[in-house]
Amino acid sequence: MEHWFTTTELSLKYKRTPGTIIKTLEENNIDSQDRLINGHHVRIWDSDCIEVLEEKARTDNTVVISDYAIELGVDEKLLRDAMKRINHH
Repeated sequence: MEHWFTTTELSLKYKRTPGTIIKTLEENNIDSQDRLINGHHVRIWDSDCIEVLEEKARTDNTVVISDYAIELGVDEKLLRDAMKRINHH
């Protein structure tokens, strides 16, 4: 039986935004389906997405704020807010 993953599940697992997950999978021609779950339309991806996202994670040098937050021992939201304030000045 094939397993399906929601964009949100993948976003949390790979610490990337849902938009980044969708863009990566679409660029690699991974099919998705629209499902109605608890009254909400949810985009789901078949298990082929894992190989693509694992490869992307291995080769991607993008800085992940959540990793910095862990390393610095601060709350991720606090770090994001601080970075936004710095960026606006």
